[in-house]
Amino acid sequence: LNIYRSENFNIQKYENFYGYNLINFKLDSVACKVVMPKKVVIGDPWVLRARFWGHEPQTDIALLERGFHIAYCDVGNLFGNDEAVKRWNKFYKLMTNAGLSKKIVLEGMSRGGLIVYNWAVKNPEKVAGIYADAPVLDGKSWPGGKGKGKYSKGDWDNFKKVYKLKNPRKEAKFKSNPIHKLKKIANGGYPMLHVVGETDKVVPIAENTVPFEKGIKSHGGNIEVIYKPDNGHHPHSLQNPTPIVDFILRATDQKVNFALVSSPSAEFRSAAGWVKGNGWWTQANDIDSLCQNLGKVDLLLIGNSITQGWGGNRPNVTHYPGKKAVET
Repeated sequence: LNIYRSENFNIQKYENFYGYNLINFKLDSVACKVVMPKKVVIGDPWVLRARFWGHEPQTDIALLERGFHIAYCDVGNLFGNDEAVKRWNKFYKLMTNAGLSKKIVLEGMSRGGLIVYNWAVKNPEKVAGIYADAPVLDGKSWPGGKGKGKYSKGDWDNFKKVYKLKNPRKEAKFKSNPIHKLKKIANGGYPMLHVVGETDKVVPIAENTVPFEKGIKSHGGNIEVIYKPDNGHHPHSLQNPTPIVDFILRATDQKVNFALVSSPSAEFRSAAGWVKGNGWWTQANDIDSLCQNLGKVDLLLIGNSITQGWGGNRPNVTHYPGKKAVET
């Protein structure tokens, strides 16, 4: 990823995200993040996540294992308004200029539902698919509390401020929520997946996903909803994220038979001779180097534990580098 060479942002620090390299940086003073996979899959797919970074990360981790980048650009307190859309437009341009796919997956939890759909309305040709989890689709439901949704005074005050709703008359006429844009969203042509709790009292599905799903389908849109019984607003996601991951893989044309694709473990195996700080990909790269540089080889033994203990001059696939290999 060539964002290192961009002059438009300032790298703040690097972090470890469940074994993957995470870059923190700022784009025009806005906090952003990108997590890089060990190996990038063909097509350079990526997910742009809205809100609650790192919460219920199982889907993101599974996608990193499969070669996706996971990205974040903070728009949390803008509730999907025009300024939020402009931020994401600029972030999208930076990421795609750096080499990532022109079509992206949008992931929105809770209030993140507002920005993922409002951005998609403006950029339908750039969206591969949308995964929304307990999403807010009507600000009057939450944080406004105008129906059965939970009222949040501070958030509602901010909502009205960023949308310039200065009086009850403007509030009544407000039509900038995703719930008001069903036809445009359906016409976008991208698949959508919602994961929601049936007993959500914060963002009730009766005021958000249920009418949204009905409206999208009535306009010919492609939406699937997973309803979780006896589940409120939390926990988000699924304990086993396979249905979510499969949806995203299909949306990005990355769904393959995983019996044919290795899914490396991040587990550190000191007893097998692994060098501390190195993982599965280090071993694989060492084997690749071994195959490329040995010249004529009659027999190459690739294994773990016992095989590594036989010695040799490799730094990562030999338990005791420098020890003469067993001769037969």
